[in-house]
Amino acid sequence: MRLYKYIIILAGCATGLLSCAKDEPDTFSGKGDVYFYNFAAGAAVQTTDSLAFTFAFAKGSLQDSVINVAFRATGPVSATDRQIKLSVTAATSAIAGKHFEALPANITLHAGRVTDTFQLRLLRTADLKTTPVVLELELQPNENFGTQLQYRITNPLTGARYHYTTYRIIISDILVKPISWIDGYFGTFTAKKLFLMCGLVGISPDYLNVPNLSLPERTYFATFTHRYLLEQAAAGHPILEDDGSPMTMGSAVQ
Repeated sequence: MRLYKYIIILAGCATGLLSCAKDEPDTFSGKGDVYFYNFAAGAAVQTTDSLAFTFAFAKGSLQDSVINVAFRATGPVSATDRQIKLSVTAATSAIAGKHFEALPANITLHAGRVTDTFQLRLLRTADLKTTPVVLELELQPNENFGTQLQYRITNPLTGARYHYTTYRIIISDILVKPISWIDGYFGTFTAKKLFLMCGLVGISPDYLNVPNLSLPERTYFATFTHRYLLEQAAAGHPILEDDGSPMTMGSAVQ
């Protein structure tokens, strides 16, 4: 009787495994899918479907910048290069030849790879100082790859989506809060404070626009600037923000 029970259990497990196998998408037969595979600044595992890029942290003489855009394919690795069709969507307001260098019709997934990158050259123009533009890239199906993996719902309440086959790049020359700017150390962000602090400690603004600024550096920059502000105020020359309020640093260094 006990042996009979074991046979029934094993038969049930085998049936369950076969059922699961049928439910799993078969990514290794036919052509695979291709999707964008880019990471948020400072994130080791969190991918993002958009990028905010600004020229504002660069020297005024810089006229262009090259960024790498990553993508990944499902399915088996190929021994030969494979072409992937690339286009821009109707949501794009950036102008080819003016805001970005014209894109190729295809990008290449090189032999032996499932993840690859292509270079995109962004161009600096005067209008970007006042008006950001959008460049939205889209991967298209072709004889090598499909694009069945379109999106996932990230918020069921709002219907917000993470898009796999489109990658939106917002291009501007407008100064924004640097990635490593923490209000607890540097206080409320202002352009005037940023440039003052950078001048005092001898760094360029883009030095703060990285995700891995160390705690000792952050503390030193903020503390040095805080002491300078106190010295100037004591000498009767308080440093004021553009709105007339006293410039202050964050609570962590006061």
